[in-house]
Amino acid sequence: MATQIRRKKKFVADGIFYAELNEVLTRELAEDGYVGAEVRVTTTEEVVTNISKKEEASPAMGGGVGGEGEKGSTKTKQ
Repeated sequence: MATQIRRKKKFVADGIFYAELNEVLTRELAEDGYVGAEVRVTTTEEVVTNISKKEEASPAMGGGVGGEGEKGSTKTKQ
């Protein structure tokens, strides 16, 4: 039973972290075309974030309708 509660608390804490991170990045990077962030925790306890923004690109380069594509950057924190 205690394991179930800890697991629920972890999911809630993770969700709050992702929501707060997205809120801060949206506020700071909105005018630059912020789309979203991806956070992954690896086995070595590193947090990897991928922040993407829409940028003009040709459809041949992976751009979508109207020539919009995504460009991402990756940051690693240990």
